[in-house]
Amino acid sequence: MAISELKSEDIVSVINAVRNRQKELNTIAGAAARMMFTVGAKVRVNGSRETFLGTIEKINRTRCIVKKESTGQSYRVPMSMLKEVA
Repeated sequence: MAISELKSEDIVSVINAVRNRQKELNTIAGAAARMMFTVGAKVRVNGSRETFLGTIEKINRTRCIVKKESTGQSYRVPMSMLKEVA
């Protein structure tokens, strides 16, 4: 059956199924990212303007609060921008 042949109700159910699956995948990815980092871990922040070293002070749902080593300032950083430093 082609998409052009679907009824409105069928399209709505497909859209809802895709949204639900997307939420599941985001939840799994977020949990994996949160498990990678711990409070006190040394990380490298890869920003668009600069890259700096810092320490994780707090882990939120999607972002971490990272204290920059050179200045002591704290930033809310998405976990996708963090790399753990050995």
